[in-house]
Amino acid sequence: GKAEGKAEGKAEDVLVFLGRKGEVPSDVECAIRAQTDTEVLTEWLLLAASVKTVGEFQEQMGRLG
Repeated sequence: GKAEGKAEGKAEDVLVFLGRKGEVPSDVECAIRAQTDTEVLTEWLLLAASVKTVGEFQEQMGRLG
């Protein structure tokens, strides 16, 4: 439905931001795509925008998801 589409769009945004910080491992990409909570995805988006590396994102995403 509509909420799923919104979550998918947000997941794509997270991956775009994260992709600029380096190569995104497939397990991280899968975890991002599997997340359906748009609030968590919003937090991840802000995190992806602020971290310096994908590794840093990985360390912190577990605390948010």
